[in-house]
Amino acid sequence: MLFERKVAVVSFPGIGSVGKVAVDYLISYMNSRMIMTLPFSGFPPQVLIQEGVARLFTLDVFFPEGRDDIILLTSDAQPLEVLGMNRLAGEILRELREMGVKDVVTLAAYVGAVHENVVGTATDVAGLDLLKNAGIAVMPSSIIGGMNGIIAGMAPLYGLRGFCILGTTSGDRLVDLNAARNLLLSLKKLLQMEIDVSQLEIEEEEEEAEEPEVEECEDEEMLYR
Repeated sequence: MLFERKVAVVSFPGIGSVGKVAVDYLISYMNSRMIMTLPFSGFPPQVLIQEGVARLFTLDVFFPEGRDDIILLTSDAQPLEVLGMNRLAGEILRELREMGVKDVVTLAAYVGAVHENVVGTATDVAGLDLLKNAGIAVMPSSIIGGMNGIIAGMAPLYGLRGFCILGTTSGDRLVDLNAARNLLLSLKKLLQMEIDVSQLEIEEEEEEAEEPEVEECEDEEMLYR
């Protein structure tokens, strides 16, 4: 793998579920096993119902089959409050550091006026060079909101290097599979992994049903989750 050290790939739900879909796809594609699941008091006061069974929102950590250099982490929700986001990000980064992780790559969505399918940022110049070498455009000046931005940005406070790569999306689809596919293709180059995204392409073709309209973002240059 290009980084030659343990990497965590992380995403929380956001615009178009772009990063969340990408991580969930990796979890399934790499036959990952859950090694840890944690509740968090700052998640929305709701429960998920799946096939009749109710459960709390949790933070789930996975190991891909046959890989000890990658950790996958995701959740079904983001904390409601800013303080909760910062507290959870700190807990995640401390845990990842204890697990030997050196690089944290968060996956998110970008809503804005750019021509690239994927843009990225890193918390140091060497990280930016890795993005460029993988063909990922360095993002223009803007803001990344939510957990996917905070985790990447806080990583250096815990001795880790943070990356955030974002699939561009119009923001008007509840689930943007094409943006998630683009994100996975860029991650494949960045981490030099074997990832077959053909199943997402099939699902994209099959997804012809109309979706409810979503309000456009007030600030088109803002990066989101």
